[in-house]
Amino acid sequence: MEFKHIVYEKKDGVVWLTLNRPEVLNALNRVMWRELAQAMDLAEKDDQVRVVIITGAGRAFCAGDDINDLATIKDAFDAKAYFKEIAGAVRKVEEFRKPIIAAVNGIAYGGGCEITMVCDIAIASENSRFAQPEGKIGAWPPLAAVRLPSIVGKAKAMEIMLTGEPVDAKEAERIGLINKVVPPEKLKDAAMETAKKIMRVAPLSAELIKTTVNKKIQDMESVIDATAMLFSSEDLREGAIAFLEKKQPVWKGK
Repeated sequence: MEFKHIVYEKKDGVVWLTLNRPEVLNALNRVMWRELAQAMDLAEKDDQVRVVIITGAGRAFCAGDDINDLATIKDAFDAKAYFKEIAGAVRKVEEFRKPIIAAVNGIAYGGGCEITMVCDIAIASENSRFAQPEGKIGAWPPLAAVRLPSIVGKAKAMEIMLTGEPVDAKEAERIGLINKVVPPEKLKDAAMETAKKIMRVAPLSAELIKTTVNKKIQDMESVIDATAMLFSSEDLREGAIAFLEKKQPVWKGK
């Protein structure tokens, strides 16, 4: 599949999705949102893919929604269709069953910051900045309003959204918005190192961890059913034998 604004690269079980509009700091337009959803579908269906890493081309991760693109919205009907498409793309990332790492290289504002929130792990370069400045143009950050308080706490979330002021990488790490800060030149290696660690975990185990943390499994009966399914899997037998024989397991994802 060919993409206009996203680079899709697969190697050694990892897909790198690079937001690729560096001339506008990878601002999100309709085409990019649509391609992001398509790329997630492609990686979802590929059994060879274990981890996805999302990053940005050039000096930014993502500056948020493209204001020029938003200006083309004709009326409320068109706006509803536009934002339904955005919501669909975000849902693809949120509900993706394999682990996703955000490798944040520079500013992550607006929708870029929100993409970081729905990834499972976020690693940022020291020059990264995070912000939800939508209120400054009369808009609002719907996903952040829902997700951010549970990540950083209500008070900090309110400060970030109501002031629109950026948070630097160290502060983002301190409040739990991201996992780790590294020098810019080490970002890709750090993301890949984390991906390799994730791939030591069985695919079904990773999927169940994500499903439960994201509250798709909530009642104890469902937890018991999921655990029973896992204990009847080929991978659990492979993992147990590999542990006893002191060797690396070879996961099949079933």
